[in-house]
Amino acid sequence: MSTIRRWRKGLDGQGLLEYSLVLLLIAAAVFATVSLVGPPLIGFYERAVSAFPA
Repeated sequence: MSTIRRWRKGLDGQGLLEYSLVLLLIAAAVFATVSLVGPPLIGFYERAVSAFPA
């Protein structure tokens, strides 16, 4: 825990803002990727499951 506190003390306002923006950009990229790739993966999974008898 002390390592995190020391790391945060070293950041000034601009550095903290930059890290926040990078984190926001990464979160947006993950959300977009899941939104685009999710539906085809669900369809693939449903076809694979339906291929096996219940």
